[in-house]
Amino acid sequence: FVVSDGKNVYWTDRYDPVIRGATLDPAHTLFKVTSMVDGANSPLGRMAIHDGMLYWAAQGPNAVWAAKTDGTSLFATK
Repeated sequence: FVVSDGKNVYWTDRYDPVIRGATLDPAHTLFKVTSMVDGANSPLGRMAIHDGMLYWAAQGPNAVWAAKTDGTSLFATK
């Protein structure tokens, strides 16, 4: 699933525990926002964004995860 803050777009990766992003400018620069713990996945994770924080649901383990949208959170917290 995808969410945007108007400047960037963010999504969960179906095949690994990484949250990715890209700028919405003409360059569409890709970047890694954060990682979940090894073995975690979020193939159908719902996402929300608020006040510089990104939140998403994961299926394994079941949890709501959070990270800063600026990419300064090396690992997500739940």
